[in-house]
Amino acid sequence: MRRAQSADAFEVSPAYGRWVVGLLFGAQTFEIFGRQVLALVLEPMGADLGLSDAGRGSLITAYAICYGLAGPVLARLADRRSRRALIAGCVAASGALLGLCGLAGGHASLLLARAGLGAANSGGPPAGASLLSDYVPPERRGVALGLVGSGGHVGTLLGLGAWGLVAANYGWRAAFLSAGAVGLAYAALLALSLREPPRGWSEARQSEAAEQPALRTVLTLLWGLRSFRHVTAGILLGSMATMAGGQWNPAFFMRVHELPVGTAGPALAIVSGLVGASSIALGGVLADRLVPRDPRWYVRLPALGMLCAAPLLAAAYLWPAPLGAFAFLGMGTVGLMLFAAPTATLIQALVPLRMRAVAASLTIVLGVVLGLGLGPWITGQVSDAFAAAGSAEGLRYALVASVGLVLWSALHFALAARHVPRELALRADA
Repeated sequence: MRRAQSADAFEVSPAYGRWVVGLLFGAQTFEIFGRQVLALVLEPMGADLGLSDAGRGSLITAYAICYGLAGPVLARLADRRSRRALIAGCVAASGALLGLCGLAGGHASLLLARAGLGAANSGGPPAGASLLSDYVPPERRGVALGLVGSGGHVGTLLGLGAWGLVAANYGWRAAFLSAGAVGLAYAALLALSLREPPRGWSEARQSEAAEQPALRTVLTLLWGLRSFRHVTAGILLGSMATMAGGQWNPAFFMRVHELPVGTAGPALAIVSGLVGASSIALGGVLADRLVPRDPRWYVRLPALGMLCAAPLLAAAYLWPAPLGAFAFLGMGTVGLMLFAAPTATLIQALVPLRMRAVAASLTIVLGVVLGLGLGPWITGQVSDAFAAAGSAEGLRYALVASVGLVLWSALHFALAARHVPRELALRADA
């Protein structure tokens, strides 16, 4: 493995810096793309394998639990070793496991493949955030992190759109197998063209391996930051609502509005994929413009976005016609996803260099464990409860109930604004 060069010797062109953003954008795209393939085929796959809504939700929960268990371990590794190798390795493992999902013969084998996929997917985003922060200076970091984060919604576009056509024409197994092949090819591109920068290079600082703090030290520092606690709570609650919708929206439109998979997938790809990607990028642009005036905009933007999103999302699930439901869902997604870039940038600014991957991992992992693990599972349980009570539209009302989490998320982002200026100032003086 090639050792990272010293900060003085390391040089890259502006064009290569943009290439790095593009590579990490692609890695983020693939992670969410693989997750959305499951959401897309959840209905036909569940029918094929005879799974209840709770059984289908258990596949998502297994993914989330293993994501949570592996995430901190891999993030710790990213703060010590080559982030380039870790990102490429995680994408390769994810591709292989997606292929295994397509070969699964029943619930148990599918559950194991999804669990492994959760572990593999947990390593890339924290390592990518840390690596990107060493390429991009703080004053431009919000836009860069926003662009990379928007890759997740391009992944939604591919997973629900292009792979919706694959699933419609060739079946759910073909969707998984072809997605796995894409992952293996992209991992090779990452391994060949992504370089490891010296830590602190973008800020003219250098961090030696000896400076690696103990995990207990990292956790103590993070827990002592009130802004970090409130931001993490806001991300968790928002993620529960976001991922409940993300995993169940295809089934909602197929079941409640009676749309075929070939129609629901591409339509959701446009609404959630393009709109979501644009919203995340917009959050980064707004943060880079507003934060220099007042750092509280790191969390004011997410709070305002969540407040605007809640009534629009409720309207999307209650609207009687699919066209109106898609329109309200798109408008709600704009506000819902504004939080991603500002909060990611704030977290990188709050912590020392060799704590960045762990700090990013904690919010991502907790968001996935509670967001993806509990959000869709609880929604499935509520849907089953409505169905047992005789309601033909249990999934509709279960998704409406999840919107309350969006308002709760806004409250925590608003509370974080009280602490952000002081805690950023303490970090600058350290």
